[in-house]
Order: sequence, then structure tokens, then C-alpha cells
Amino acid sequence: MNKKNLQDLTDYKVMTAKECLDKLGWKYTETEKGYENIKCSCGKEVECSGFFSTERIECPDCNKRMADMFGALMTSNSTATMLDPNDFDISDKKYWIVANDGNAGIMEKQEDKHE
Repeated sequence: MNKKNLQDLTDYKVMTAKECLDKLGWKYTETEKGYENIKCSCGKEVECSGFFSTERIECPDCNKRMADMFGALMTSNSTATMLDPNDFDISDKKYWIVANDGNAGIMEKQEDKHE
């Protein structure tokens, strides 16, 4: 079965968690388990949330945030949907987006979209 490209579903640039953290200018400690002690560039400690795991990481003050594309995606005020990771090639661990960096998010350049 051919797996789909996750980037084809969104105009936001799909990145690894580390790429998102770096693009947002957040400071963090990298450990064997992942990333800890994450602080926003404004100095506040970020908050992690999600229904099933960490699906969203955001600053409570300046609203900079990143989101896991496999978290619950709101489709209306009362419904959400979830993508199945088994349907996509995520071998590069790129399944995070910067949902709001103060400029409505980091958009994928059209010329880079189908590399």
C-alpha cells in the first residue's frame, strides 16, 4: 500500500518536533525521552495538552503554539476528526506544524511542497 504524504493535506509546513521548537525560538532541554523544560521566547513555560498524548504545545501568554497533525482536529464547534498515522509515511518524523507563530503559522512554500 502506498502511504500518503502528510504535507499534501495542509498549507502549513509539516516539520519534526525539534524543527517546530527551533522555528518558534523556544528554549528546551533535549533528553532520551524527548524535550523538557520548554520555555517560550517571551520567557513563559509552555503548556502541553491533548486528548490521547501531547498533541498541542503552546505559550499561555503570547499564544505561539505547535500541533501534532495526528491529534484531534476540530472540524466544527462540536466535532473533531483524527488522521490515522498508518495511512501516512512519517518515517522522517515530520508530523508537527506551527499552528500560530503570531503570523497565522509557518506556511509551506509552493515550490517546496512536492520535493
